[in-house]
Amino acid sequence: MVTDVRVIHAAQDKKSLDGDRARLRDQEVREVVSERVFYVGENDAERLLVFNAGKEATEVSEGQTTVVAGRLTAPRPALVERLSLSPEEATAVEGQEVFLRAGRVTPKEG
Repeated sequence: MVTDVRVIHAAQDKKSLDGDRARLRDQEVREVVSERVFYVGENDAERLLVFNAGKEATEVSEGQTTVVAGRLTAPRPALVERLSLSPEEATAVEGQEVFLRAGRVTPKEG
């Protein structure tokens, strides 16, 4: 299980992480693309795109701390289509070597 965004960025072949589980705690939301797609990380250079695949969108805002858990996923055309992404979301996802398809997004209060 991956527990640190830096491990993902350090991987020589990020697509080799496809299918690995990840649980990332205390991650700062760096940028919000949509209510379902956002970036987390300690800084803008080492950030990870998160797709909130939960049954209901959990609203997050930039600067908020959150816990995200799910599977690392390499983008594939059939998957992007199946996720019913907006054009903006699809562009963000397709621009990644790997992203987190999070079944759980838990924003921290305060």
